[in-house]
Amino acid sequence: MGRRDLADVSRPLSQCATNGGAGRARRPARAAVASQSVDVEQILAFRLARSGLVSRNAGSFAEAANCPASDFSRDAALIALAARREGVTREGYDEAIDRGDLAVAHVVRAAIHALAPHDFTVYGRALISTDGDELAVQLGRQVQRLATEKGFAVTDALREVAEATKCALGGGRALGKNELHEELASVSARN
Repeated sequence: MGRRDLADVSRPLSQCATNGGAGRARRPARAAVASQSVDVEQILAFRLARSGLVSRNAGSFAEAANCPASDFSRDAALIALAARREGVTREGYDEAIDRGDLAVAHVVRAAIHALAPHDFTVYGRALISTDGDELAVQLGRQVQRLATEKGFAVTDALREVAEATKCALGGGRALGKNELHEELASVSARN
């Protein structure tokens, strides 16, 4: 009688029989849980599968980017996608971006990722706060410092940058990151 019956789990512990009259309630029985040991190889296999690295059979760049590939340093996303798809080249990667088959954008934690275009709203725009304080945290300490020093609202600054970017890329114009930066700097200088 040392363990509480599973039928008793609906009753509070204080309503269960005491242990040998000593006045202390018995501990509830631990539920029987099927346990399975997991070794390092299984953990690594799971992580590889979750990252799309079990095989290199993705049919398109978008499919290879179903698990977004971080572009934390130059060509990191390209290399990650090449690990998920056969025959990846720099030219093919650039062409997929130009065609809109692959999106390379600031998403999670404002880090640049390559991802399937249909996922951009999930990982990108949908995550941008409309609340000024939350947005400042999302944009990071440097933006917070600049907003305080220069006296601007981060929501207004983001709106202005988004509008300038939309204008710079209007009419289907394709600009590289450096060209876009130059275009935005010239717009800023004119205002």
